[in-house]
Order: sequence, then C-alpha cells, then structure tokens
Amino acid sequence: MTGTLVAISALAMAGVPPLNGFLSKEMSYEVLLTTPFPAGLGWVLPSIGVVGSLLTVTYSLAIFHGIFIRRPFKALSRDLHEPAIGMLLAPAVLAGMCVLHGAIPGWLGDVMLRPAVVSVMGPQDLPPVMLWHGLNLPAVMSLVTLVGGAALYMVGASALGPGFSKSSTITLNAIYNRGMDAIEGLGALLTKILQSGYLTYAVMMTLGFLVCSFAYPFVIKAGARWGVLDLAPVAAYEVLLLALLMIGAVAVTLAKQSLTAVLTLGLVGLLVSFLFVDLRAPDLALTQLLIETASLILFLLVIRHLPPFSKEALPWWMRCRDVGISIMVGGLVVVLLLIANGDTLYPSIAGYFLEQSLLLGGGRNVVNVIVVDFRGYDTMGEITVLTIAAIGVYTLIKLKREPRQP
Repeated sequence: MTGTLVAISALAMAGVPPLNGFLSKEMSYEVLLTTPFPAGLGWVLPSIGVVGSLLTVTYSLAIFHGIFIRRPFKALSRDLHEPAIGMLLAPAVLAGMCVLHGAIPGWLGDVMLRPAVVSVMGPQDLPPVMLWHGLNLPAVMSLVTLVGGAALYMVGASALGPGFSKSSTITLNAIYNRGMDAIEGLGALLTKILQSGYLTYAVMMTLGFLVCSFAYPFVIKAGARWGVLDLAPVAAYEVLLLALLMIGAVAVTLAKQSLTAVLTLGLVGLLVSFLFVDLRAPDLALTQLLIETASLILFLLVIRHLPPFSKEALPWWMRCRDVGISIMVGGLVVVLLLIANGDTLYPSIAGYFLEQSLLLGGGRNVVNVIVVDFRGYDTMGEITVLTIAAIGVYTLIKLKREPRQP
C-alpha cells in the first residue's frame, strides 16, 4: 500500500498522464510559451521550465525506484512494515485526488479553478481544462520532459553512482552538502539582518514590504484608478469624534508613564466603539468594548512587571523616517479603500441579506442574523479569541511569582 501511494505521488509529480501533474505541467508550459519576453529570447522561460520539470521527473523516479525497487538496505528491509490505516489515510486521500483530478479534469476546472479565478480576477473567458489538447508544442515539451528525465535517471543510476566513490574529492553528496551549508549560511545572515532583536527594525521592514508590495500593483502600475465614489456625508459630530480619535492616538505616543499610555489607548478603543455605534453596528461596538476591556485588564496585570517607562531621545532624521513611514502606510490604506469603494467586481449583497434575513434566519435584526447564521463560523472564531483572552486573564490573575532566591 505504501509503495502504491508513493508510486502515484511520484508519477503525479513527474507529470505522467492521466494524473493531475500532467494537467498542471501542460498549463504551465502554455503560460511560459505565451509570456511576453524580449525579442529573440522567447525560448528562455520555456527552456527553464523544461529543465526544471526534467529534474522533477528524475528525482521522482529516484524516490520510488531507489526505495522500493533497488532496496539498497536489505538488512533494514526485514524490519519494515506497513503503517497503520490512520497513517495511510492522509496520503491515500491526496493520491486519490491526483487520480480523480486527472480522470475528470472538467470537474476540476468547473468546480474549483473557474470559481477561484473569477472571484479574484472577475469574469474571464477561461479555456476548458482538458487532458489532451492535441499534438502541440506543450505536448512535445511534456514528452521531452518525461523521456529526458527517465534517461537522466538511468544514466545517473548506472554511471554516475559508481563513478563517484567515497574517496573522491568531488561527489554528488559533497556538492549537495556544500549547497545546503551555503543555504544555511545565507539563512543565518538574513536572520541576523532581519531578526536583529530590535522591534523598531522589524516593524519598519514589515510596513515597508507592505507599502511596496501593495503600492506597485494597485497605485503605480494601475494608476490608482477608482470609479464613482459612493460616500456618505460626514456630520459635524462625526468630525469631532474623528478628531478625538486622532488626538487620543497622538497622546498615546506622547505619554510619559506606562499607566497613562495604557489608559489613553483604552480611551482610543472606546472612541472606536462609539464610531461603530454611529455607523449603526451595535454588535461590533459591543465586541470592541469586550476586546478593549480584556486588553486593558491584561495591560494592567503585566504593567507592574515591566521595567521603568522611559522615552528614548531620537535624532531628528529618525523622527522624520518614522513620520514618513506612517504617512505612507496611512495614505496607502486610504487609496486602497477608495479603489475598493469605486471599483467593485460584483453588486452589493446587502439586498440579499435584507430580503432573506427573516425568511432564512428567522430574525428581523439583520446584523444579528448575519453574525449568527450567515457568518456563524466567523462568529465562532471571534468567540474563540475572546475565550483565549479570558483564559489568559484568568491565568495572569492566578499567577503567583516565586520569591527570588538570595
């Protein structure tokens, strides 16, 4: 059973028809052949794809043939046995899906791929997912991949294996080990740079990556285009509420004591709950109040164990850097919200909830019906978060510090 599952998985990775790996390989070849590239270099990407797939075929054959056919460690094979059905169930399900998707590719395209693409890209004219598209260039590339990968494995198993002995200065194992050492060294260097232990640098890199990854595709390349903005008018008391929110947020950064900062942050959360009430979302306001209460208790419980509060005097260029990052993040969020508000792929589903709330949910409070019935799993997740927070609060309350040894 284990050998059968490994064989199916290896053949699927190698892209042997009629398994799902053949479908994905054909589709990737089609994309590589149609990807725009400088004149005269259109062969580069397809060639890289063929070489990569050829190596995949080679190591897929090596995994199955080297373990289940050649059996180099016969002394250990006597002690091997099939695992329990519970261990075989997970790979059996995955191997079965490989066979099913290859046998019924139309079902895969209509039920899984097409809805996923449409939900992200909008209505698209997608080609049908079929196992055989005729004798075209991707099919020839697949044939070259399978034949070349099998030939490479046969040559390596017969010639390269005995040719490189343990006493050789250059062996495939040595090349592999040195490559892994190089990757490990690179990982250690990147860890030293990216995980320096300074929270400021970590936040800067996270926010910088966020700004760059979202600003280029949505703002720079797409031109930050948005359609007609359907924005509600802003009342005077809402302006006052937003002004208090901004004043509270600035006051948190200017606080000179830990307790003052915690209480000011709680005040900002309270103002956010008032904003939810103004936006006719009482359930969100109640959730915000619960979260703020639990967070405030957590802060007050641990604040006495923190070191003395002190503000670090930063040079003027660091302050300008932090202000610039804050402006970029805030501006990006505003632009993305305007784009999302003015360029919607589908009509609003608010009318559906208004019509079906009483009929399907049995309630006239549409928000409650959405939270409890239409989005029950999301609400269960929020309840789980609150439960975890409550357990944490209870643990901190009951936690007793051990007396220090002299």
